[in-house]
Amino acid sequence: MKYISVIILSFLLIACASPSQRGLDYLNGGNAQAAYDTFHSCSLQGDSNCMSNIGYMYEQGKMAGGADLKTAIAWYTLAARYGNPVAQQNLLVHKQPIPQVDLVAQTVQNDELTPGVMALILGAAAVQGAVQGYNSTPTPTSINCSSTAIGNRVNTRCR
Repeated sequence: MKYISVIILSFLLIACASPSQRGLDYLNGGNAQAAYDTFHSCSLQGDSNCMSNIGYMYEQGKMAGGADLKTAIAWYTLAARYGNPVAQQNLLVHKQPIPQVDLVAQTVQNDELTPGVMALILGAAAVQGAVQGYNSTPTPTSINCSSTAIGNRVNTRCR
């Protein structure tokens, strides 16, 4: 009976694994095509981890054509647009700019948009708007500062 429980629990854990984790399991098991298929399927649903993993596969030459850094960077850039920190780090490693986070994963159908999901989407849009507003805020072209020494301290005032 104990062994049956372990088998059932193992099956449930495998069945409940995230698509990204299943893809990693395929990749670590040497089945790159199954890993790619799994990552590609979940990337179509907006899973930025899967997008980043496809970038990794291209970067490391796990695809049939060998290493393809240009395609890897394209996948990292897409994942970074969803805010994926691993993809952002990989872009920095390759001296690529970090794109603005402007995409939100939407894995629900329009008729399934509950108030909670709408609040999440609208909240992300509000944050994005605030970031865009911050980035477009004009900066002063000249600042008038003066410094005066008082003992071993320096006072600086800017207007």
